[in-house]
Amino acid sequence: MAITMQIPVLFSKKASTPDNELQLIREMGITNVDLNFDYETCNYDDLSAVLEHLKQFGLEAGNLSCMPLQKNKIIDLGWDTRDAEIYKYNDLIRLAHKVNVPIVSVAWQPNGILRTGRM
Repeated sequence: MAITMQIPVLFSKKASTPDNELQLIREMGITNVDLNFDYETCNYDDLSAVLEHLKQFGLEAGNLSCMPLQKNKIIDLGWDTRDAEIYKYNDLIRLAHKVNVPIVSVAWQPNGILRTGRM
């Protein structure tokens, strides 16, 4: 798979990238997006609907990101219920395969992203 320019877009039950921004993304010549979604949307029907919506703008998802699954302190810190959380993440990988999205994000950062201050 060739590396292509991607831009993040959001689809969740609470908020989504508006259609005019999706149109602008396509007008910029970008065809692949990094699809960020919430755990409630992490199922075949909702994800398929989002992917169909993206197609209306000539866009497709090159990557799936689900923050509650990819930045999961329970897994990172090896807490007792980690196996159940790992199973959920594995379900995400299977879902990505089922909808033909080639990449799933992972970020093991139990303390978040550390940055220096601004001057």
